[in-house]
Amino acid sequence: MRAQLDRCRVLVAALETQPRCRGLAETVTGWDQRPGVLWRKRMDRHVRDCAVCLGAARGGVAVERLLVGCALVPVPASLTVTATARAGLWRSMRSNPVMATVAAVTVLAVGGTAAYASRPGPQPKALPVAPAASSPTPSASTSARPEKTKPEQTTPVETKSVQTTPVRACGRMPNPVSPNRAKYTKVNSGVVRDDVTCLEWQRSAATKTYTFTEAKAYCKGLALDGGGWHLPTRGELSTIVDSSRSGPAINTTAFPGTPARFFWTSTAWAVTKTPLRAWIINFYEGLASNGAFQTGAFQVRCVRSDAASSTAKYVVRNGQVTDPRTGLVWQRATSASMSAGAATTYCRNLNLNGRSWRLPSLTELSSTVDDSRVSPAIDTAAFPGTVKKGWYWTSATAAPDSARRWALNYDDGYTNYRDITEGFARCVS
Repeated sequence: MRAQLDRCRVLVAALETQPRCRGLAETVTGWDQRPGVLWRKRMDRHVRDCAVCLGAARGGVAVERLLVGCALVPVPASLTVTATARAGLWRSMRSNPVMATVAAVTVLAVGGTAAYASRPGPQPKALPVAPAASSPTPSASTSARPEKTKPEQTTPVETKSVQTTPVRACGRMPNPVSPNRAKYTKVNSGVVRDDVTCLEWQRSAATKTYTFTEAKAYCKGLALDGGGWHLPTRGELSTIVDSSRSGPAINTTAFPGTPARFFWTSTAWAVTKTPLRAWIINFYEGLASNGAFQTGAFQVRCVRSDAASSTAKYVVRNGQVTDPRTGLVWQRATSASMSAGAATTYCRNLNLNGRSWRLPSLTELSSTVDDSRVSPAIDTAAFPGTVKKGWYWTSATAAPDSARRWALNYDDGYTNYRDITEGFARCVS
């Protein structure tokens, strides 16, 4: 609790500093000054690693002294924080670091009115805020060392079917670089076919935003080219993300006019606490988030597929796992924690069953996420010892910042590239 309050005060102080740190000023470009968890999360990622921003909070009264002299009493069960009250608390937080602490204490003490979605991050601290109705929500996670793995299977083993996101692969998973570069064919003016996955896509995104329920209904009722459309799963939508681009992170020839915004998937978050949430993917840079309230409004692009099954039947043998859906063969174990560069070298030099191994692309690694599970969000029978809240490196360089590399966290399958210096490797062939 104290760590959360400290984060809140540091962020408020950094935002109130004039002139602002150049990096923070760039981070908040386009912010409309309205409270929103997605924006707060982006700001906090910068502030917690910025010496200038951290310096702005020096000299503040210690948390322990803020409530000295206050008589703490139980909060009546009937007391709630209304939307109006939350807005007032936020305005006070922006102008007064002490009020920021009081506001955070109030929200956390009342309970039931502020819900926080699971969200991994590179630091073990999180900042509580009053959630916006349609924005992703944050939490904290810690990076852990690799767990001890169970003895490897020496004979073929087919694991039970798990509820992974359906991807019908004609060949391999799409990859922004050779030899698996995505290839699209224009079926007609409104439909594009992905020749790698066999998925057919609505070429132009819907012209308006929808809630989660409305988005599914929109795709189901889409009459384009004879109908048969549905809202894509997280796995399906991730296959058209081009992590080598940004603003938007997609092939703009195949999908012209794509807004660099969040798009709905049909994949609900595995944790069913209210308010219910679902996965969205940001086509500014390709970030996947499970923090969207289903009542929020986001962009929509529909998909059509003849996929007959949404289950994965992994075959485990001699330290490797074969996924028949994608044709990919995975290292079963997890490496030690290392930098992105070291992970690339580790996979290149991996001596396992005479195969050539490499670090997976962002799309390839995302295909191993099991959306029906959390912590870890992966089939643990096939991949024992997967670090529950640790980052796993990919080969994808972040287009908005070429010095950084994309990584995936198996706490729930969240992806990110900011402020990650250590992670684990699981190689692919």
